[in-house]
Amino acid sequence: MIFVIDISYQEGRDPIEEFEILQNELETYSSSILEKPFLIVLNKIDLEGSEENKELFLEKYSHLKDKIFEISAINKEGFSGLISSIKELVQNSKIQVPILA
Repeated sequence: MIFVIDISYQEGRDPIEEFEILQNELETYSSSILEKPFLIVLNKIDLEGSEENKELFLEKYSHLKDKIFEISAINKEGFSGLISSIKELVQNSKIQVPILA
């Protein structure tokens, strides 16, 4: 599972709260989902206000630092480590999914 979180600043939005809402919704649906391997992608790191939000998120979830990736889709930054981790996640899962190179 991959959580993609918009880390840019927008008034009235809190990336930490949004991540917690996603987790709560999944737990409501099926608590076993949260036991599955996951990654967190902090998207839009190139936009104004993203640095502060990113630092707050990383501080709050420092225990998950090896699962958190920072990307800018528009600038195509941060994808190599993310792609490697996705491949590893899939290879270690019980589900057989073909990996396209």
